Amino acid sequence: MLAWSLRRLFPHLAELSILHLNQVNHLSPLLRQAKTLVETTHVADRPWVEEIDGLVNQDLESLTFEEGSFDLIIHSETLEHVFDYGRAMSEIHRVLKPGGCQLYSVPVLHDRTTRRRLARADGGEVVELLPPSYHGVDREFPVVWEFGGDFIRGRRRHIERVHYDDFWRNPTVFSILERKHA
Repeated sequence: MLAWSLRRLFPHLAELSILHLNQVNHLSPLLRQAKTLVETTHVADRPWVEEIDGLVNQDLESLTFEEGSFDLIIHSETLEHVFDYGRAMSEIHRVLKPGGCQLYSVPVLHDRTTRRRLARADGGEVVELLPPSYHGVDREFPVVWEFGGDFIRGRRRHIERVHYDDFWRNPTVFSILERKHA
């Protein structure tokens, strides 16, 4: 869905500086036409900013990039794995240039409200609030948040467009475009 949206919403990728958070392989070939492309991974037990297999190690809640560094920031199915997604969204906003955009996808269960599955205690240990849920083939990505329809309503003042797949007409397949206003 993000590739479909990118082709339609950003036909001039070659003019943009792009930050691709938590790199998704199938987007990389399309994004390589950008003027500047930085792709990241998240490996908590490795130093931030370290290069790991060609990707820059970053923490979404505390990005190391300078303010106003990127025209476009892309992330896919990532926010539900971040303990403080509000802080992550603030960091993304911080490193966007004025007028810049973030394009992302996030799983949303439209007919319920957002619920938290995991939390962090003061000592940093993970606390299960609900039975564990994982994404990934080998259960490698624990789900912290199950976003409900209230997620989109809560971001409404930031969202410029929810871009649905017009071909399949599937309401669960969409990307979200937010723009940083000057």
